[in-house]
Amino acid sequence: MIFYKLFRKILRLILIPFVFLDRLRWLSEWFFFKKCSSPPPHFIKQSLLLRHGINNSVWVETGTYLGQTTKFLSEYFSFVHSIEPSKRCIRIAKRNLRFSKNVALYEGTSELCFEEICSSLSGDVCFWLDGHYSEGITFKGVVDTPIIFELDTIKKYLGNFSNTVILIDDIRSSHIDKENYPPLSFYVNWANSVDMDWIIELDSFIIKSKGLTFYS
Repeated sequence: MIFYKLFRKILRLILIPFVFLDRLRWLSEWFFFKKCSSPPPHFIKQSLLLRHGINNSVWVETGTYLGQTTKFLSEYFSFVHSIEPSKRCIRIAKRNLRFSKNVALYEGTSELCFEEICSSLSGDVCFWLDGHYSEGITFKGVVDTPIIFELDTIKKYLGNFSNTVILIDDIRSSHIDKENYPPLSFYVNWANSVDMDWIIELDSFIIKSKGLTFYS
């Protein structure tokens, strides 16, 4: 394990210039060709999670996919619970996260796993809600997104948490797929109903406990 950590540190140092150039390429393409339209590059979304996350908090992620975001969160925060219903995705994610000791993976839908996780938590909790169908090998259930169920469940256990941050990804879907996703007003009304602040940033609807800053 010590050798693996040392190897990773050395590898990161070697790859720094290549990673920088790759991110610069993605950033240039996003700016010049896509006019900063949604969705942003993956590393931009990661910076959003890092900036809005609460220090030393526990994260709950829906939609592990291949585990990239899960791994990123595990490197900066105390623990990550991640739910993935796709058998193919969870198999790949388990392999990618085999050295991440502060990650718990749950194979199943949000409807099966989410409440069990929420009911066990206390303290500062952050949620990354990204468990929706998006073609390819992702899971398609009875509904394309379990977001209404997830927010209802969070509301049920909100009193158990000290401070809470909720980031809902791909909020553009409320405009481009109105049949399968709730309107923006649903999220606004939900945040107001639990007396939390909200903002939209980089294709994510972000909800925070009162007193937590949006800008730093």
